[in-house]
Amino acid sequence: MQSQVSLQAATPKPPWPMRAWNAARRRLFTPIKLPAWAVYAVAAYRLIPDLFGETDWWWARARDVGGYIGLGAAVIASPYFALCLIGGATAWLLWAGEPKTAMRHPSLRYIGWGIASVIVLGTLAIAEAAYVISLTGTQRHLTLDQQRIITSEARALSPYFYYPDGKRAIGLTVMAVDTPEANAYAIQIMRALIVGKIATVSTPGILAPLPMRLLSPNLRGIFFQVRDIKNKPALEEKVAQIFTDAHISVGYATNPGLKPTDFILSVGLP
Repeated sequence: MQSQVSLQAATPKPPWPMRAWNAARRRLFTPIKLPAWAVYAVAAYRLIPDLFGETDWWWARARDVGGYIGLGAAVIASPYFALCLIGGATAWLLWAGEPKTAMRHPSLRYIGWGIASVIVLGTLAIAEAAYVISLTGTQRHLTLDQQRIITSEARALSPYFYYPDGKRAIGLTVMAVDTPEANAYAIQIMRALIVGKIATVSTPGILAPLPMRLLSPNLRGIFFQVRDIKNKPALEEKVAQIFTDAHISVGYATNPGLKPTDFILSVGLP
């Protein structure tokens, strides 16, 4: 008995971070609480547009179809959908399975997984249907070669997008018309430029602000807004050459509100 006590006393305790992690794991990752994490994953999919922005085109196309698929797509595309999922999953983590005061009925585990399965499988089913529907429309994508060319040439051009002190970056302004397809295409272009060390600046959601509304609605494709088409900024011509080398046609539009040295990379309709 004495040897057992001395052996237990000699056993060192794990470090504090490990003890904290073990305590959190025992409270938050029990079998009855795992369904909440599956719901959190669906909410994260809807709350990270930079990772999944292209899928917004799917939901937009599916909403136009109507019926149950259109209704489901409208619900999933709503910003309140993810917030409701987070609220419900958090409530489940806080109350389901806690000792003494909370619910501990044996069927709770099956109820939780049943609800989570409906949410996850329902989202996947509607996403698949929305993707198939989106194939009937026109959607632009950068090919792998185009991404490589834009990134490579942007990296060579990136020193021009810094102030003389070399510490502050000059953002390239990017705008897109207010459609999910144009927004998704603009996000792809911005990613390629950012990987090439050219910072980009856009309006929230890349929706069309006033300078875009002043232009002709017939403008399509990739184009640059400049003050004078006959006297384009030198830096703009270098950026335009990146897209030309990537086999992407570019156009121009006059925007009298810009300074002679300013320009805006714009994404119009297909």
